[in-house]
Amino acid sequence: MDYPLPTAQADETLRCLRLYFAAPAPVWSIGRLANQFYYVSSDATAKELIEDLKHLGDVWAVGVVNRKGEGLGIITVSQFQAKMSLPFAYDVLGRHKVLSMMEPTKTFSWDKHVLSIAEKLEEEAEQPKNSYYLLKNANGMFAGIFSSKDLLISMFKAYRQDMKLAINIQAEMLPEVNFLEKPGLQIHAFCKMAKGVGGDFYAFKEYAPARWAIMLCDVSGKGAAASLVTTALGGMFSLYDFEQGMKPFILQVNDFILKTFRQERYLTGIFLTFSEHDRKLTLYDMGHRHFRLLRGDKSYELTSENPFLGFVPNLDPQPRLGVLHPGDTIALFSDGFAEQQDTKGREFGLDRLEKILAGGRKEELPQVVENLRSAVKAFRGDQPRGDDQCLLMLRLKIKE
Repeated sequence: MDYPLPTAQADETLRCLRLYFAAPAPVWSIGRLANQFYYVSSDATAKELIEDLKHLGDVWAVGVVNRKGEGLGIITVSQFQAKMSLPFAYDVLGRHKVLSMMEPTKTFSWDKHVLSIAEKLEEEAEQPKNSYYLLKNANGMFAGIFSSKDLLISMFKAYRQDMKLAINIQAEMLPEVNFLEKPGLQIHAFCKMAKGVGGDFYAFKEYAPARWAIMLCDVSGKGAAASLVTTALGGMFSLYDFEQGMKPFILQVNDFILKTFRQERYLTGIFLTFSEHDRKLTLYDMGHRHFRLLRGDKSYELTSENPFLGFVPNLDPQPRLGVLHPGDTIALFSDGFAEQQDTKGREFGLDRLEKILAGGRKEELPQVVENLRSAVKAFRGDQPRGDDQCLLMLRLKIKE
């Protein structure tokens, strides 16, 4: 066959097939996905092509080009070989031009961004069938073949890289374990996401000497979408001046979620301030209801009747006021502990959780948290973690 080649050299062992030697493509381009580089002239016969394919392995698709080297379509090797293996096909179909057996397909410039191509092929990539596509170089000539499977693998790798970055960002903002100890106060927090990133969130800071702002929240949903809310929430918490009070902060969070997510996401949470000077506690339970006061050998459920955030435009949250006693421990937690299921579908339950918390009144807070983690892990066995799990405990130490 005498036809122009898109490359300067060709494989001398082949009669009609030629190998395109691809130049390095930009890392973000669709050209990086190409892994099939054999092509055949539209003038070649099916018999010539089948003979050439006998000398090759790992070839799933072959490009068909015209005399200018421009891609016209695809020969899917498995289908072509199956057709040529039928009785008398080699003698009858072998004389036909490959052009008559070619499958038309889409052609893309090799330097197009992967994401722009992914949008155009989204529906096709979701189909079970693996589809093949042609690439062309800057001169419009054949430059390789990629498949919908190649595209899916590329997008999955990009997703994994993005997830690793998101996990690192959230881990910096929200440490899995956080412990603080002062002469009269202990705070210990733990948070574990079910999908690496998620919607549970805790935060505490001493916004003035011996005066604390603390919150634990649970965003509806899990994964990356929920983590966007917690990231914004973390920024708001770190920048807010709590000398203005907790209520204005809650109203700001509610307005932000309403305007940003338009009731597609909501937030439950416990928001509180505490003063070491007079031991006064101001508590806002915004539809969360997972707050316990551990005093002596008893556990008290303290809540305030307020709706969750991100649904009601005009809020007027009302606090619950109290005074902590030396030795008191408060626990804020998300529902990921109690609702964790075992392999038979049974839930861990609030009763088990409260017994562990109450049973640790004479133990250090890190040990209490570890007791709960271990109990939930043993309970679920081989069952995956069903939801994010978050716990924050504060203990007012008894002065010796």
